[in-house]
Amino acid sequence: MKFGFQKGVGTRDAIGALRTLADCFIDYEKAFDRVNWYKLMRALARLGVDWRNRRLIYRLYKNQSVVTRINSLQSDDV
Repeated sequence: MKFGFQKGVGTRDAIGALRTLADCFIDYEKAFDRVNWYKLMRALARLGVDWRNRRLIYRLYKNQSVVTRINSLQSDDV
């Protein structure tokens, strides 16, 4: 899928598609359980990432929880 130089399609669309793809391959507990969000957001700002995209990244991954359900059994929030 192409995102560059198309009317009505931008960076946030590409980030959304990338997140959907990454959901299939990333173990989020191991990848994000020790992230220093303050430092990450500062680094992204220094790299020139727009505040809207930084906010999107923050909201996608900060304070996520997971519940697994198999038949009628359900895990605790993780």
